[in-house]
Amino acid sequence: MSVVLVTGCSSGIGLATALHFARLGHDVHAGVRNVATATQLTEAIEKEKLEIHPVALDVNDDASVWQGVQEVIGRSGHVDVLVNNAGIGGGGPIEDVPIAFVKDLFETNYFGAIRVTQAVLPGMRQRRSGAIVNVSSIAGRVAIAGHGHYSAVKHALEAASEALAQEVVAFGIRVAVVEPGVVITPIFEKARRFADPASPYRVHVHRLLLFYQMQMKTPSQRTWPPSSSRPSRPASRSCAGWWARTPGVWPRGGSA
Repeated sequence: MSVVLVTGCSSGIGLATALHFARLGHDVHAGVRNVATATQLTEAIEKEKLEIHPVALDVNDDASVWQGVQEVIGRSGHVDVLVNNAGIGGGGPIEDVPIAFVKDLFETNYFGAIRVTQAVLPGMRQRRSGAIVNVSSIAGRVAIAGHGHYSAVKHALEAASEALAQEVVAFGIRVAVVEPGVVITPIFEKARRFADPASPYRVHVHRLLLFYQMQMKTPSQRTWPPSSSRPSRPASRSCAGWWARTPGVWPRGGSA
């Protein structure tokens, strides 16, 4: 049994990952910004009577990250597996998106992952064991018009992951990157989009929106667990043993 910390577990991929680990019998700690509002998580725990411990952990806040990781260590002694999943979506053409929003993307999707990673690494190094899984995106491999800032953030996360894998391998720690394709989760509803009809780049924005609309019309990709039956397959592949068997990049496309 591994001690697993997953961030961004209020919904979507993070929720599915936490549930799957718990169903396998692992000691799961589900990080969320606000436990009181993480209703999907708490309802799933109650319904299935799973051993999942919700942890208040805001990846944008140094003190919250430190306190959250210490809570996990205090309860379970250490962290075997960290899944950096917390993130936000949104964006638009490079010229159209305010710098303030770009900073928000980096703060959560890049610096958030680095904060939690830095918090768990000392213990992993001491035990000379551990696995860190960074949930990136296919956008971390291919950048497309209208999605440049988000792609830049994911490229940054993948670069840091590749460097980190080389730095920590001597301590018995494995690092992996997962690159999902389009997965319809609440991140799409929460994402802030800059799609001005008068933009000189509107053709690119229109093409991108059409692509997402097509994905949302595909029944097998419409939703993410716990209600959908489809995503149990990619969720089942999110276990640390599969992800972290070999350090490096694990691309996932399609509905992954």
